[in-house]
Amino acid sequence: MVLPLTLLSIIFFGGNNFTLWIIACAVNVPVLALNLAAQPPKVTLPVMFVSLFANLVIIAVSVAMFFI
Repeated sequence: MVLPLTLLSIIFFGGNNFTLWIIACAVNVPVLALNLAAQPPKVTLPVMFVSLFANLVIIAVSVAMFFI
């Protein structure tokens, strides 16, 4: 649910920065892989929280780039 918001913030606030796109995609690939592999929550939850934190940082960087 956070990935679309992250990508939209990169487009609208971050000036469509390619580096932010690469980081956002790379952070969310493990979440997709673990969900498709049907791993237990003990494995998936830490990865999801790290991905959530990284996405929030990317959104904050995009908004900061918009105002600077």
